[in-house]
Amino acid sequence: MDLSIKNCRKCHILDPQTGALLSEAAVSYTRENEIYLTFPGWELVMEEAYLMPVVFFDSINGLVTCNCSICQIEPVIDKKGYYHGFCHILSVKNTADRHEDFRLPLTITVNMSYIDPETGRSGGIGGVTSNISAGGVYIIAAQKLPVQVFYTHFQHNVLPIAPQTRVLRTEPLSNGKYGYGCCFEDLSSYTESLLRRFIFHMESIHKK
Repeated sequence: MDLSIKNCRKCHILDPQTGALLSEAAVSYTRENEIYLTFPGWELVMEEAYLMPVVFFDSINGLVTCNCSICQIEPVIDKKGYYHGFCHILSVKNTADRHEDFRLPLTITVNMSYIDPETGRSGGIGGVTSNISAGGVYIIAAQKLPVQVFYTHFQHNVLPIAPQTRVLRTEPLSNGKYGYGCCFEDLSSYTESLLRRFIFHMESIHKK
């Protein structure tokens, strides 16, 4: 078992071309500590899926994004539409520690821009943040987001960055709006530094 994945029960299998969510998988381990996935099938699921991006929700290391090979894929006999197979980690792309990042309650107007993987057209919807950390953000929007990956643009140049952002969970809210729990992906050291400085500055203001 890869040392980066120590205590994980769930992962997301992504489309290698678009980064869209293909399937949410249950993670288990064999006696030999090999990673074993069980997941609903997607279109064109094959006996082996090579170089698939997989985001592991690891309780120790946070979000761990890897390039993986999923092999010996077979239908689950007693669960129609589900498959299982062995997952071999080829490389670790990045990690995001969800436990050490302080989440600051903060309302900022944002725009979520994206490319529709089906049409290739660009789009965007507006929203407001509920909280933010160096690892991610929670956004409330009136519209349903049609993609899993987008870019967060902070209005009025509050933060002069547009980090790539991935939806981890979507929650329908009682007021008819949607809540999106998200993580930032592929942050440069400069962008992460800006985020941390901004959060520290805003936290200092709130404490006064």
